[in-house]
Amino acid sequence: MNGEQLSIGSWVLVRDACSMHHMINGSDEVEFTFGRGSAVFDFLFSADALRRFVLVGLEALREMEDLRAREKDNPDR
Repeated sequence: MNGEQLSIGSWVLVRDACSMHHMINGSDEVEFTFGRGSAVFDFLFSADALRRFVLVGLEALREMEDLRAREKDNPDR
């Protein structure tokens, strides 16, 4: 990655039924694959980056669930 902390190649939208699996690449790297066949997207994380991503993801889920509950309680908004 030429010393960069993040390398970006494209973006992806993952829907509910999207195929997902992981492969451990040693003790400090994991690869997540989304999709099948010619339509796949891979994420590679170091262990520390994955820990941070999971924490950020949990925070996002809590915010989404709170928003869903507010929308359910106030359907006219």
